[in-house]
Amino acid sequence: MLWIAVHFPWFGLEVAARGAAAAGRTGRSETGYDDLVKGPQKEEKKKKAEEKKKAEEKKKAEEKKIATGISLPQKEDLDQQQEQTPPPEPQVLIHDQQVIQCNPVARGFGIHPGNSLATAQSLAPGHLKHFHWNGEYEEARLAFLAEVLYRFSSEISPEMPDAIVLEAGRSLKLFGDLGRLSTAVTTTCEALGHHTRVRAAATPLAALALARSGATTLPEVPLQCLATGLQPVRASEKSTHEKRPGGRAPTRTLPNKTLPNKTIERLNNMGLTRLGQVLTLPRTELAHRFGYEFATYLDRLGGHVPDPRATILPPDRFDQSLHLLEPLRDKATLERPMHHLLNELGQWLIAHQLGAEALVWSFSAHAAQSRTCMPVRFARAQQQPRAFAGISLLKLAETPLPEDVLSISLKARRLKPWIAHNNSLFPEALLASASSFNPSGESATEPAVCIELLDQLGARLGESACVRLEALDCYTPETAWQPLSVSASPARHAPPVPPGRRPLWLFTPPRPVDEHELVLLEGPERIQGQWWTSPVSRDYYIASHRNGARCWAFVDEGDNGRQWYLHGYFA
Repeated sequence: MLWIAVHFPWFGLEVAARGAAAAGRTGRSETGYDDLVKGPQKEEKKKKAEEKKKAEEKKKAEEKKIATGISLPQKEDLDQQQEQTPPPEPQVLIHDQQVIQCNPVARGFGIHPGNSLATAQSLAPGHLKHFHWNGEYEEARLAFLAEVLYRFSSEISPEMPDAIVLEAGRSLKLFGDLGRLSTAVTTTCEALGHHTRVRAAATPLAALALARSGATTLPEVPLQCLATGLQPVRASEKSTHEKRPGGRAPTRTLPNKTLPNKTIERLNNMGLTRLGQVLTLPRTELAHRFGYEFATYLDRLGGHVPDPRATILPPDRFDQSLHLLEPLRDKATLERPMHHLLNELGQWLIAHQLGAEALVWSFSAHAAQSRTCMPVRFARAQQQPRAFAGISLLKLAETPLPEDVLSISLKARRLKPWIAHNNSLFPEALLASASSFNPSGESATEPAVCIELLDQLGARLGESACVRLEALDCYTPETAWQPLSVSASPARHAPPVPPGRRPLWLFTPPRPVDEHELVLLEGPERIQGQWWTSPVSRDYYIASHRNGARCWAFVDEGDNGRQWYLHGYFA
């Protein structure tokens, strides 16, 4: 078997700063409101205009360079310098006023896990940004990442607090080789905002050791990377630990997954700092001196004894929240955090091979009662974040929100198996008359542009503004059809087409008309039915009205005598 370990070096910091990163920019998001609404045509025109402008400026700069003999920086180089992200700031994760994690910039200031917050602030005065540790958020986030990575393997095991292990041997045939699989895993995690270090080995513990240390072989792994570290105990683990005096949470002790700090310290005092040095020592003496659990850890690391682990079973629903560190008061600033959640939804749908026909957004303020729900429905199942974002932003413009938004949640509803779109060998015009339907009930030749237009109209004008007509197995024109929501699936088997022509515009109810106002052109067509409720017996004609319009009229031999009615107009 082959195992891949995905280690998140700054997982606690990334989870804690997730709300700040989502609301970090106050302007329009990179995929703006106008771009999402007006589609790719505007983007293509804008791109061509920018390329033309850059080419002209580059030509002028070259001419000036030749004339003066001085090399000037090009505008595109200046633009790239301006678009560069600002230098990262030192960030630390604290628990009980103690640093438990810090980014590389903070380490550059001399800050290390174990320092107090006051010490860290004194080492980086005026620059340090700190976040409070939340074990529940970390645990939920790691579980969500494990669900997303389920697309790469059916055996996924989250390894608290900052790693995920997946069995990759059965996935190599699908992805070709280990390099492509590792790249796909890394790309997926980075798209969700997490830095990763991926390593592969024959056992889960070996893969974890390589990923957490960054080494390429097991003998090179520093023993310090196998230690428990300064990670507090989560709520789900407090029952197995005793609290220290003063309210401090004890250090985590995970048997057979990490080694206690005291064991690492004893080994270091003996001059053993690398795993290769320990693996050369006799197992019996190691077990006698450091205990049975330490020896079992080494056996599982080398694959000498089995290492069973619990794997996840992904849930069948998506429900994610984003808690912002600062309140947002403008709808434009909500675009960026909404895109964060939609990106996560897209990854989750791909992993589960599903599409969503409806979303439910929730925007919450300080008070629990200040909560606004915004349902968004689509004409057919969607999977890409861009398709969700365009309609969600249109709906957002019409929805009143709380004054201060501190939390955003997203739920996916009406999930359907995803059926990928296949390009046709022949032009769509040749297939327009085909009446084929896919298993989800949607027309196989229904243009995506029409679907997008229906979603936009529904978001702007309301869900009842757009309906589709469904033919019923009934002969009476008034009851031969019914309105159907654009998001509902039509009947799979349409009733037989009537022999005569039917007008596009029907009057409800039919209008009485004088026989002398009509010039009969075709007919009659006898329509009878509904003898069990209200008997109908009519003779329909295609006629020309005196106003010049081509109409559909019938004569009714009722109890009140012979009466003509105008039932509709032809286009």
